[in-house]
Amino acid sequence: GRIRPCFVLDDVRLLIGQPRSPSFPSSHAANLAGMAVLFSLRYRKWMWIPISLALIVSYSRIYLGVHYPSDVIGGWLVGILCAAAVLGAKSGFEYFRRNRKKEVTT
Repeated sequence: GRIRPCFVLDDVRLLIGQPRSPSFPSSHAANLAGMAVLFSLRYRKWMWIPISLALIVSYSRIYLGVHYPSDVIGGWLVGILCAAAVLGAKSGFEYFRRNRKKEVTT
């Protein structure tokens, strides 16, 4: 991990306690980006809500001085990849379940 900007930059005044975990990647951004992808695919009409929330929280991590922009971008990439893995696992499980039923009946 990398040292957080609040420990390096003199002008940063923390509004929260000093974080102890590494800066890269932002787990807040990763979690919300992954959830935004999954919710947006399921509820397309309302996709602007989770995407907006993810963007606002991601910006807040930079604004609060606890992450660099690259930490947030890295978090988004991790979140999107995790969402893709979840969707791939779900698809694989459904494929296996459908084909297993066919084998049992023949």
